[in-house]
Amino acid sequence: MKIPRFAAVLMLVFGTIAANDVAPSNSELEAMYDKAYRAFDGANYVQALKELDAIDARKPDLAASQNLRGVIYMRQGLYDKAEAALSEANGLDPTFWNARFNLAEIPFLKKDWAEARKRFQGLLTSNAAELQGEATQLIQYKILLTYLLEGNNTMVDSILAKFELSPDTPAVHYANAAISLQNQNVPEAKNWMTTAEKNFSPQLNKLFAESLYEIGWLQKQQGQSRPAVQLISPGERASKSKALAATQFEQAQQAFEQRDFDSAARLSEQADTAQPNQPQILNLRGAILLEQQKYDQAEGFFKDALKADPKFREAQFNLADVPFRNKDYAKARERFQALLKQSPGGDKNQAAQVINFKIFLTYLLEGKDSRAQKLMEQFQFSGDTPALYYAQAAWEFKHDNPEKANDWISSAQKIYPSASNELYAAGFYDLGWLKSA
Repeated sequence: MKIPRFAAVLMLVFGTIAANDVAPSNSELEAMYDKAYRAFDGANYVQALKELDAIDARKPDLAASQNLRGVIYMRQGLYDKAEAALSEANGLDPTFWNARFNLAEIPFLKKDWAEARKRFQGLLTSNAAELQGEATQLIQYKILLTYLLEGNNTMVDSILAKFELSPDTPAVHYANAAISLQNQNVPEAKNWMTTAEKNFSPQLNKLFAESLYEIGWLQKQQGQSRPAVQLISPGERASKSKALAATQFEQAQQAFEQRDFDSAARLSEQADTAQPNQPQILNLRGAILLEQQKYDQAEGFFKDALKADPKFREAQFNLADVPFRNKDYAKARERFQALLKQSPGGDKNQAAQVINFKIFLTYLLEGKDSRAQKLMEQFQFSGDTPALYYAQAAWEFKHDNPEKANDWISSAQKIYPSASNELYAAGFYDLGWLKSA
């Protein structure tokens, strides 16, 4: 039997608790924890701490108890005590994600954005295979907020673009709401939040909205509670085969990024065998085959990924890219145009700009210069993406002016982050306009 609930300021299902933290036969200790949690959930922090003291007298090495103590101190604004309790919880169980997340929350609540970002980034890099999709996007959302509050719009745009390509959580909606609130555009922020509330669960909305209250952009109504989400241990949410699949998937991604496609194909196939019908794994298998120019097989895997998750934007984009890479530009354009209509936030966001750029290329590569030029006019010098620069570069490459084309690319590289440049330049290598180093 396991402790039924674990407290956190904000988080999803990525916590862990050792199986021996509470002996299965010790129902009394479990009841004591439940009593402490209920006092905490009712904002009776003094009583909750008393209950935790009783637990510590019986079992002082319970990570979940120290985590709950730390959260209570955070709610009371006693950040030094919270840091000590959560550090102890993390020391007792280094894989306890709730304690590690809450440790990152402390500087966020203190408005020490740089330190908060450092801790949240550490969560993403230390053991990424343990994180589920919602948890990853929640942490990335917290990182985006730190950049936004520091005025680093370039990094905000870069993270926002990732959310737009994979809107499986309300991250894109609340990120845009945060940007609107930062710009004092409350009606626009409320529109983004209303859209999120229509498309995602109340609990998921609360998780992302909570940061807006923490920052002070929104005020809670009297009696409105703060989210404390039940966490599930890896033993409850993952079998050994699932853990193995996560490791193999991560290794496959690394091999893919290093362009070792044979190793990536082998590892992703093993991951697919260990954990079948997972959209991320199926999408990766398709991406590997796409790089190997096995277009029919790649299309099959992308379609399978979309059967598993019809809203998986990366697979939708990759499916549209198959005929483009196979030089069937009319079919590619049809797919990209259909995808553009489904883009959240209309045709002006960064994900839509990438899709519009691909549509522009289909016209250009078919020799339909007038249509390509008309679409290119929609891109702006002052835009959030280097779309115009790469559209101009593509135009020059297509019209045998490589020197001018490279000038446009050089200009883009001076203005936009490397991730944005890589996204737009990727297709140029396939077309032979750029050469790999």
